[in-house]
Amino acid sequence: WRDWSSDVCSSDLIAKDRNLQPVLECRPWSELLSDFKAGKIDVLANLVLTPERATYANFSIAYLVLPGTVYIRKDDQSIHEADDLRNKRIAAGTAGYSYETAVKRGWVREFVVVNSLVEALEQLNAGKADAVLGSRVFSNNVIKEKKLFNVRPAPFVVGDFSFQYHLAVLKGRDELLYELNADLIAIRNNGVYDAIYEKWFGSIEPHSLKFRDLRPYLWTASFILLALGTALFRQRHLVGKLRQQAE
Repeated sequence: WRDWSSDVCSSDLIAKDRNLQPVLECRPWSELLSDFKAGKIDVLANLVLTPERATYANFSIAYLVLPGTVYIRKDDQSIHEADDLRNKRIAAGTAGYSYETAVKRGWVREFVVVNSLVEALEQLNAGKADAVLGSRVFSNNVIKEKKLFNVRPAPFVVGDFSFQYHLAVLKGRDELLYELNADLIAIRNNGVYDAIYEKWFGSIEPHSLKFRDLRPYLWTASFILLALGTALFRQRHLVGKLRQQAE
């Protein structure tokens, strides 16, 4: 994924906009997360917001949302619905979102511990695991590049399973988070983000509503929201007065 990651990763785009030289750490996810918690990493990219992670990190606005998919083997005909995963071996990293999703849904009979999505899909293809949870775009790319011919999407959809990526900072670093959010809004507003998205995902993901699509309606929407808020405030104020008179 190196070919697109330096462009798509919003932290890199922000660094370029500020004329900074980021130091990219490409290591197993569990190591990165451990160093992040220890304060050795300033910004953690591509982190999905979960209640557990929100206890130690603050998150930027989301900059990428990709659908999640369950992958199984073509030579395994025993998996027909999500509940069938309860008795299967799932390949996942122990600190990753896929692992947390599997635990949350009760698919915890046995985990095949891996360091990456690539390794997880390779283990699945080789018959050493029964299922993998991953983002559809990344997983399909791995399957194609690695020629994993024994891997296929499961015949069911897991509701609310998607990868909504954020930049994350440790709690207490409010100034840094503010700067990240400001820059994310800037690269969306100036069209840079949409251009990058179209370049790498436009041909493989259905067109989604983007910031530039909404731009002509923002002032109208803001006015309507302000008017509704004002009306609601006045209504509550009037109800309060009527209650006082009734008393």
